[in-house]
This record gives sequence, structure tokens and C-alpha cells, in this order.
Amino acid sequence: IKKNFEVASEETITVNLAAISDGSLIVDTHPHFVGAQIYVNGKFEGETIRRISNLPRGTHKVSIRHFDLEKEIEKTVNFDTPNKTIILKLNPRGEFIETAEGR
Repeated sequence: IKKNFEVASEETITVNLAAISDGSLIVDTHPHFVGAQIYVNGKFEGETIRRISNLPRGTHKVSIRHFDLEKEIEKTVNFDTPNKTIILKLNPRGEFIETAEGR
């Protein structure tokens, strides 16, 4: 957003800019995998079920680790619009199901 102002030398102007909200990620699991560890871009973010807020726009790698999973499960998510919420649910087979909500 671009806005031009003309201000006299002795005049003061205050501008408040509302920040565009970043994305949110909700990671949920089948009851068998509750307590799975969540990593976003390699950083530990907590255990399922969890909402992770303030993720900047762009692409992020989400990883899930749980002792009952044969391997780490990974999914790349993309926050391409402001205020986007992505819901990842790990099903009983250890596969991600993704849904996205807008504003």
C-alpha cells in the first residue's frame, strides 16, 4: 500500500499502520498419535493438538515425529495470502490431510 502525504515543515503527522496478519497452522492427529512432536522449518513448536500462529507468508516445512511412526512425516505448506489458516490432520495411516481456510 502506498500513500503520499504533503506536510508543512512545522506540522506533525502520525500514521498508524495495521499489520497484515500472518498465517496460522493447526496440527491435529488421529487419537493414536496425540502428543506427536511438531517442527516447523526444523524448530520444535510443541505437541499435537496445537495451533501455531504468526507464521510469515511463504513456504514452510512441517514435520511430525511420534514413537509409533516408522519415520518422520513431512509436509510443505504455503501461506500465500494474508490471514490464511491451514489445518493439517494426521490420519490413522500416518498421512497428512490438508485443508485451508481463508480469512
